Amino acid sequence: MRMLKPAPVQTVRRTEVPRTALRLASPVAETAAAAPQLQPTAAASAAAPVQHAQNWMKLVGEAMARYAATGASTAALLPLMRADTGSELLDLQFAVVERMHQMQQDWWQGWAAWLEELGQSRKADTLSEHMEQQYNLGEQFAALLKSQAADLLDLYDNVQVNYGYWATRKLARQVD
Repeated sequence: MRMLKPAPVQTVRRTEVPRTALRLASPVAETAAAAPQLQPTAAASAAAPVQHAQNWMKLVGEAMARYAATGASTAALLPLMRADTGSELLDLQFAVVERMHQMQQDWWQGWAAWLEELGQSRKADTLSEHMEQQYNLGEQFAALLKSQAADLLDLYDNVQVNYGYWATRKLARQVD
């Protein structure tokens, strides 16, 4: 058995470093120094959720007001219901059903494409690649849901506006 010789010990010369007091950074002091710069941003960030909530409440309030006005128009139209009024109302309903059918076709195509991509996702070689694939699929999933919700709300708004316009026009003709 062969023995290894230890490496010779070298002496390292030590140079004198002037001794000065080390100043350790204080997170509190750094934050306080940066606070004037951060205050406008922090104030805007703190106000953002309140602004979002206020905007949401405003939009919901407007939708409820339209819904109430539509209900009032419908109640006023009931005594005036004739064959032409019923026919026009059925035409409006048919247009809504047609649009829903078209949206459903688009949704099926979107979900079929997502499922195809899910089935084609290859085995990842690294953890980061796997995470990227999973997040990509998740983002596509969320985009499909967002698109469907936006489509439905857009249709809802259009139905409310178009029905309100039709009912107002119909009531104005009945008054004349």
